[in-house]
Amino acid sequence: RELARRDMFVLDSLTHARSQFARAALQEGATAYRRDVFLDVEPEKEAVLRQLAKAEQIARLKGQAIAIGHPLPGTLAALEEWQSMRDKGISIVRLRDLAPLSGSAPVSYQP
Repeated sequence: RELARRDMFVLDSLTHARSQFARAALQEGATAYRRDVFLDVEPEKEAVLRQLAKAEQIARLKGQAIAIGHPLPGTLAALEEWQSMRDKGISIVRLRDLAPLSGSAPVSYQP
């Protein structure tokens, strides 16, 4: 309730297959998002590049994708390389610029 009152939002990282964080936030009237892709479950640059390609594919299919990760050397190197090769038809935006979840959004866990 306090998040909703302060016009803040929740980002559920879905690090647990049965996470209820976003659902609980929605029930309390807060804006909520869920990540689509976790970039650095495998922190090597090539693995992160594959995850970035997955995020692009989801963005093309759904109209948006949320990718999260850590500032690890492999992640940072992959992001730098990806910047020059990424699909320029996909915009990189702030999280708040994306459509939040609705109350009926299903949970889809993907590591």
